[in-house]
Amino acid sequence: MMFRLNPIMCLAFCFMSGCQTDPWAFEYARSKPTQSIAGVYKPTSRTYSFLDGAYKNVRPSRLELHSDGSFLIKDIAAIWSPFSVAGGFEQVQGHWSLGKHQDWWAVNLFVDQVKSADGRLIQSKSSMPIMLIGQQAPYKLHFGIGDPDTGEALQYEKQ
Repeated sequence: MMFRLNPIMCLAFCFMSGCQTDPWAFEYARSKPTQSIAGVYKPTSRTYSFLDGAYKNVRPSRLELHSDGSFLIKDIAAIWSPFSVAGGFEQVQGHWSLGKHQDWWAVNLFVDQVKSADGRLIQSKSSMPIMLIGQQAPYKLHFGIGDPDTGEALQYEKQ
């Protein structure tokens, strides 16, 4: 008995299996920003809707990228990072730099300290890239949540 491969079935199998792609990747910054990205950023309305729908937990948040290279994040949902240790909201501080992440530009956060939702101060030496969304200023900052293929994210826009 001869088995014959159907090209349409082969294509369908390829599309349904394996790693897909981050749906935001087409919006990530492909060239280095020419203006300073330092400033105050707040969650987008999409981020607030996501947090309210998925976690029933919303609080005003603020991300400050200081021109001296330090940063402070106030009241970010504890899903922001794989390093988060408790639910609720955290305060995070450290330093940042602009750099490439794969083919795109990102803000690299170097975390020094996290104040967890239960009040503990956690010294951390972790780092992670926060992708820049957009091809020109003002950029959005994109914290991917979990598997990038899901498209879940916290996004902050400059105020």
